[in-house]
Amino acid sequence: MAGNRDYSLDALKMILIILVIYAHIPLLNGLIPIGANVECDALTWHSVKGIYAFHMPLFVFLSGYLTKRKLLAVQFGKSQKLIKLFVVFHIVDLVLKWIVAGVRHSLHGIVCPSFALWYLLCLFYWRILISALPENINKKYAVSYSVLLSLLVGFIPIQGEFGFQRFFSFMPYFFLGHYYGRSVLKTVDNKVVLPPPRTYLLSGLIVIVLFVAILISSFNPRWLVVIISPYPDFKGLFFRLMFLCGSSILCYLILIVCKFKRDWSRNILAKVGSETLFFIYYIPMYFMLLLPFGLR
Repeated sequence: MAGNRDYSLDALKMILIILVIYAHIPLLNGLIPIGANVECDALTWHSVKGIYAFHMPLFVFLSGYLTKRKLLAVQFGKSQKLIKLFVVFHIVDLVLKWIVAGVRHSLHGIVCPSFALWYLLCLFYWRILISALPENINKKYAVSYSVLLSLLVGFIPIQGEFGFQRFFSFMPYFFLGHYYGRSVLKTVDNKVVLPPPRTYLLSGLIVIVLFVAILISSFNPRWLVVIISPYPDFKGLFFRLMFLCGSSILCYLILIVCKFKRDWSRNILAKVGSETLFFIYYIPMYFMLLLPFGLR
């Protein structure tokens, strides 16, 4: 490992990007809505649901860990490129939908970022928020309040407008990464991966309750409904809480697995993953754009 760069995280980011592409193919309606849905077998659908249980939570966690607190003005200046990227790709998306699919955009459609563009907006919001908060804020309070906001925002009838629902619902992962990412990774690096027995008991209980609740409920357990949409009814609060707990456990376990390989410096995944922003917005977006035409 050269310097302080953690190549295992670069590799993990690239793995997550690959999973993002794979998990979107069965849900594919294309960046342009031409209706090229893909029929998948039950095993594929279960694997997709499994990926959705951790891939964005872990990606947001890593984003929080890699975000450094700066003076608000400095942070705003350095983060403006996120807004510029968002504006460029959002305009491209709107124009393509209009030209190819004949979509007549309403005001609501214009203010709702499509595809993966919400992440650019939310990353900008989170970075500004971190710099706006007091430097000596109690970390436990910050994370606790982020969880509370994540749960409460589900009662507000907002969908994708300016990415606000996802900004709040994913906030706990970003705060966990920013305030506790170093200690979590240090724990994993030192192979201190055996928590106290009560932690195993609590984790197992959460998983059991989650699966039982899904089995006995008609509520759609998919990630898209559980974490990024307003609740259809009050039990949505319970499902989001279970998702926050269960996905956090999964993220921790995946970090452990990733750290079993000690030297990632020469690995192709780490080299490609070091250019995360390029590969998550340039290659996957246009891959997704063209794929429906190949499936017709």
